Amino acid sequence: MAERAATPAKRKLEDRELRPEELEKRDTRPPPFEDSDNRPAFADAGVAVQRQSMPTKVLKRRKVHRTIPPWAQSLRDRAPPNGKVDRQHAPPTRMHSRHASPEEKRSIAPITPAPSVAPDSGNQWGPLGPWEASITNAVPQEQFSKTIADFLFQYVILNEDMGEIQSRGVKFEIEAKFGMLIDKGTNQRVELPVHSECVLSESGNWLGFRSSMTEIQHKSFNEYLNRLVQQTHPANKAAHAALPRPRLPIDYRHRREIDRFFELPASVRDRTLPVCVAKPIAAKGHGAKVRVTYDQKTNKVINKIVKARIADMSLYFPDLPLDCRISVNLEMDWEGAVEDLERMASSTGRPPIPARTKDRLSYKHGCYQIDLTQVTQSVTGVANTQRMEKEHELEVEIDPGPVIEQGRRAMEGQPHQYVEVVDGLVNNIRILARKAAEFGP
Repeated sequence: MAERAATPAKRKLEDRELRPEELEKRDTRPPPFEDSDNRPAFADAGVAVQRQSMPTKVLKRRKVHRTIPPWAQSLRDRAPPNGKVDRQHAPPTRMHSRHASPEEKRSIAPITPAPSVAPDSGNQWGPLGPWEASITNAVPQEQFSKTIADFLFQYVILNEDMGEIQSRGVKFEIEAKFGMLIDKGTNQRVELPVHSECVLSESGNWLGFRSSMTEIQHKSFNEYLNRLVQQTHPANKAAHAALPRPRLPIDYRHRREIDRFFELPASVRDRTLPVCVAKPIAAKGHGAKVRVTYDQKTNKVINKIVKARIADMSLYFPDLPLDCRISVNLEMDWEGAVEDLERMASSTGRPPIPARTKDRLSYKHGCYQIDLTQVTQSVTGVANTQRMEKEHELEVEIDPGPVIEQGRRAMEGQPHQYVEVVDGLVNNIRILARKAAEFGP
């Protein structure tokens, strides 16, 4: 396997996985593919949900109990009642569409994949003749997705602090960030004797993560996601004509924001934060931080958030340029004034944390949201000099509401789609990771 050069990491204080001198500078991002209204063609279908996401330091995770959750006895692990295999969730045929100009607003050609076999009817068999999926005529759940589903079930559905989380208005955040898994011993990307995707064990302190990608990848993802916005827009009738039902639209939003960070003294953390939030922060040995987000144009405060990391899962893609890290976090609103935060931060005697300027493109599709972000931040160099650096980041978030609801239904023995909602996250991760291979370094 060819050795890949290390890419830069975010410069947030609590999230740096590697030393600043180990990281290289990146060029600026080209302007996104937009029309005169700063939106791509057919991009007015709705408004994406605002979410802020921040990677944090890699630390030893709590032990995951390998108890098989109730949802594992899903319908996909049993023989279908009619003796036929359900192909409802088969991956769609890859779409080969050309990037349409937003000024011309050209329609995207209808997507008409040819079926591999004729639909099942009665006792008819396909070209293979008499055939069943397995000796039990059942399709076992794919292990990669099952491991991720177990991980989310353990740290979200079965979270021991769920009662306090919900009563105090704390929210889960489930995000998958793209970047590179780093072997801290070599400061290079992990190289393991495997050929395809796998979940890595994070025991010990050998594994780091750089949440970043190149400018070329960023620009290519921007163009690719904008094409999907066009293809799924309700006004694009031609793209839906050959489909059994219209596509769910992908809603687009462009935000320019500034994040400032204020550290809370340990005494304030323990006195004011719920135990469910203060406990995981204290376990990592540092104080809590409040992230205050401002609108870049109006300087108006958008939100004030305290974030606590619960658990991470690292996904390794040895045959692709980007890996992925799934994180489960808790987020709560901070009700205090910004002036109080400034006063408490100054009392710590430590230098202020540099602000982060974010240029974020969000693409929301059902309960999933893809964020493509350019981050600009001041970094201290040699001789205490300051320089501005830019990072390009890609992540997928899933709305925790459907995850919790479907997980509860599974626990109660009700009909549920917990497996499907997690599969949707995994599908998006795979699609984006494989697309990166088409975009070059």
